[in-house]
Formats: sequence, C-alpha cells, structure tokens
Amino acid sequence: MDFLFSGNLLVVDLQKKEIEEEVLSEEFISRYIGGARANLALYEKYREEDPIVFGSGFFTGTPVPASCLGVVTGKSPRTGKVGHSPFNLYAGMELKLSGFDFIVVKGVAAEPLYLWVHDGLADLLDASELWKMDTWALTDELRNIIGEEMVQVLGIGEAGMKGSPAAQININYWASPDQFGFGAKMGEKNLKALALRGLNMLDAADPPEFNDRCLELHNRIKGSKVLPGKGFASFSTLLGGEDISGWLSQLLHRHSGCFACHMSCNTFVKYNESPTEMRSTEVTEPGILFTGLSYLQKLKKGGFTIEECGRILEQVSRLGLDPDVAADALVGEGVSDSKGAKKVLQELISAGEVKSGGWMSEEAAEANDQNIFSSWPPFKAIGEGIEKEWMQINALAYTCGICPVFMLTVPFVDAAALAHLMEPGAEMEMTGEALLEITQEILDH
Repeated sequence: MDFLFSGNLLVVDLQKKEIEEEVLSEEFISRYIGGARANLALYEKYREEDPIVFGSGFFTGTPVPASCLGVVTGKSPRTGKVGHSPFNLYAGMELKLSGFDFIVVKGVAAEPLYLWVHDGLADLLDASELWKMDTWALTDELRNIIGEEMVQVLGIGEAGMKGSPAAQININYWASPDQFGFGAKMGEKNLKALALRGLNMLDAADPPEFNDRCLELHNRIKGSKVLPGKGFASFSTLLGGEDISGWLSQLLHRHSGCFACHMSCNTFVKYNESPTEMRSTEVTEPGILFTGLSYLQKLKKGGFTIEECGRILEQVSRLGLDPDVAADALVGEGVSDSKGAKKVLQELISAGEVKSGGWMSEEAAEANDQNIFSSWPPFKAIGEGIEKEWMQINALAYTCGICPVFMLTVPFVDAAALAHLMEPGAEMEMTGEALLEITQEILDH
C-alpha cells in the first residue's frame, strides 16, 4: 500500500519467539479499509491461534480531525465473544508511524516478554524484571531502558498478570477505553507490554489536495461551535448525567486532547501539589489524567471527594483495572476513601466474573450487552443532526481511525466526508454509502 499506510503487517508468535513481516496488499486495504474491519479479517485468518490484533485505522496518524485511534480486536475474556476496543491519546498514532500498520499476536510465551516496535523494526525482549511492576513503574522503566520519553506503552498491571476479567490494557500510566478485559488476554499470553515509537512518514497520493480538504474540516469545526466544551465533564448533562464540572474544578490542572483532536476531553487533576502549579517541580507524580466520564459520575454519586477519587483511580490505574468496573465495586461496597479501596480492588482482581459498565445512561444496560464495541464511547449521538445509529458511527470510527466520541459529536464528519478524503489521500474512489457497507460487516459478523 503506497499511501497513508506503511504497508507492513507484523505477525508475532509468542510460543516460538518468532516475528514475521508481511506486506499488505492494496487489495487488502481496498477491501477492508483499516482499523476494526481489517483487524476482524486478520483475526479470522488466525482465529485458531486465539490472536490479539492491534491495528491502525485508514486515517490514523494523518491530518484528518481526531485521527488518533488504534483498535485492539480479540476474543474478550470478559464476554467470551470477539470485541473491538480503541486505544487513543498518542498510542494509535505511534503504532501507525512505527512502520507496521497491524500487529497480530498469537500463541503463549514460555516466559514474560514485551514487544518493542519502532522505525520498521520489531523485537521480542525479556520482561522477567518488568512482570510484577505496576503500569506506572512499567512505563517509566521501559522509557528508561529504551532511552526515549516519547515511547507509548500498551501495558498491563497486576490485574492482567493474574488474568482478572476486570483487567485492561493501559496506555502508559492512564486508563484506556479497553472494557473487554484484553489486559487479561495479554497476561494469559505472558505479554507484559507493547512499546511503540514511530518516526515514519505517511505519504498522501495528492498531498496539497489532501491537506486542503483536512484543513477545510478543521476550520469548519473551529467555526461551527459544535463542540460542547473542554473536558469529559462537558458531556455530563448532554448524556443525562449530573453536572460534575464544579466538583472537578477543585483540583483541575488542565485539559488535553488526543492526537489531532479539537475536543480536549482528557482532564488532569493534581492532588500532590497545587493544581495551579504550571511549572515542572520535583513532585514526580502530582496527579492523574482522567480519560473517561462514566466512572467519574459513578464515584461522585457514591460520595467520593475529588481528591479521594483521584487517589483511588491512581490505585486502579497502577493495577491495570477497568475504572468503570472498579467504580461499580467501590460504590457497591460503600467505600469512599483510598485506604478502604485497596481491599475492594484486590477482591475485584480475584473475582471470576465481572460486568461491563460504561457511560451512565438509560441505554447503557442494553448497549453493554451488544458486546461488539467498548462501552467507553456514549451510547447515543451527542451532536444535533446526526442521523446514523450510534453503532454504525462506532463501526465507521473504529475502521477509519477517528475517535468515536468526536464522531458522535460532530455531525459533518461523517461517512461522506471521510470518503471525500480517500481519493486525494490514497487514490481510492469511495462513496459514503460504500464505506458504510464495508463497516456494516463488523456489525453483521
């Protein structure tokens, strides 16, 4: 594939400790586009070997608005069904620029390993000394070993190591959208982490035209006032939840966005130093980045102060637990302080079965039962004028590499708009209807 992809697939056999590189054909991308749809095709190819597939979307890592998304596909330890979970922040972009568009991980390693992928190279390395580390120590140590602070780490903590269905794959120090227990799948395979660094360049077929069309979308977003505000808290009332902005503001330090995104959904709070301190100090762990909304709503409703919420979610993140499942357990046990939380979280790791519980809404129970996409994005369109059903939008977002929260909010970044970018991007003639037909195959699987 000459444009918008490196054109390379990595197949990692953990049992044999072997890595094979394959060239992606133009036919593969034309047929499956990328992201979740391409992941699903690769999963089916290697199904008998119980793979985990890490993939990038068609536009991941490009100037397209909100093109931050990578996707993990596999059989969920939590549901027993094939599911697709996004990974965002800067990890999806780093995978796309690493020189490999997709990584298929199969087999079980005899001893702990981690996969280091960068600049068109890949190595399976010993993770024995890393295995018992929490996700924060793991991220620090891998960056120290590699000698690069920009390395993105998809790693697991104690929950994944012990095979808990409540485990998730963290993105560096922070909670991810993984609500299928894929952290337990990595633990089962003795895979501690993927370390990703990408310095490759992505070529467009017609760079001036592609960049102009992307810029047109960015400018339209800026001028449209369709975005609700900064931070996930700005979505609370739109989804029928409680306004938590005042509660968060007590320790609010800053909002930040994922790669190429205008929304700045993520919220960093400080509880180990003043939240108004903007300079780098000797306090190495000043607070935590909140990367979701529903667990914050649950914990506030359960009586947690914002400081206790931050400290408890730090424990959750270090353990590599799904914060939504953890919030349900903590509120259910009536625990509202960080000391009492430790016991509840350890019991959760040992639990044999857990339920998914994402965005708080009337549709949540039914939506969590569909077991195709992570329950991290909302279960309904947020923006006015969005006509497609929320699962169709998720399928499109997961395939094209665009944040689903963004696509559920901005009505004019739709199938037609994305298809319009494909011709100058990759010499691919596509209509919005044809693109939706391909992504519909994920829902029909």
